[in-house]
Amino acid sequence: MVVFLFASLGNELYANTFSSTTSLVKNLFNLPPELISLNYLLSPISHCLFAVPVNWTLTKMGIRTSYYIAAIGSIAGIWLRITLT
Repeated sequence: MVVFLFASLGNELYANTFSSTTSLVKNLFNLPPELISLNYLLSPISHCLFAVPVNWTLTKMGIRTSYYIAAIGSIAGIWLRITLT
């Protein structure tokens, strides 16, 4: 399992870090490129952290419960993002 997680991180790391959209976002929103690159890195890191719990939830609790948990998590994340900005 650890090998899979590291392989997944290594596979997505270069594609998200050296993305061509960094310069576009930098020009449109006047953000530093380091901040944009760090945001791109959140996807593979969060995949490594949440792949095992999500698969366990799908296996043990079923798809309906997993959707409810994901919906609550998404709503909480959106609320937090709106609150912080």
